[in-house]
Amino acid sequence: MNVLNKILLGACALLLITACSTPKKEEAEPVIIKTSSTTTLIQKNEKNYASLYHFYKNRSGSEDAKKALKAGRKVLKVFYAGRGGVVIPAFESKPKNCLQEPIEGMGDVIYGDSHLKYRKVMRRYAKQYNQTMLAYCR
Repeated sequence: MNVLNKILLGACALLLITACSTPKKEEAEPVIIKTSSTTTLIQKNEKNYASLYHFYKNRSGSEDAKKALKAGRKVLKVFYAGRGGVVIPAFESKPKNCLQEPIEGMGDVIYGDSHLKYRKVMRRYAKQYNQTMLAYCR
């Protein structure tokens, strides 16, 4: 073994020893800082959902579905349920003949009371809507 090989072998050994003996840095837990902009965002979302709640509160999903069918639109109202995937109210299995239109605001974050009311109303509305579409989507 010549001198150059010994030097390279020594350097590699030193690198291995250093890499193995150096403690790994632990990842810091994320810190969520609530700022005025976060508060403003939540307030804006709450106002938006309050408005949407009042719009859909007395609205008939069945009537809207009939109008959509007259216009030639076969679309189902769906929402995402986190890891549970896509939820299609009023359907047991995935329909074949209809497009799917996601409902906004149905994720895993609830911004406040108005948002929660909106979500409840939208579940009812989507179920009515999809029940009317049922015969056209099988």
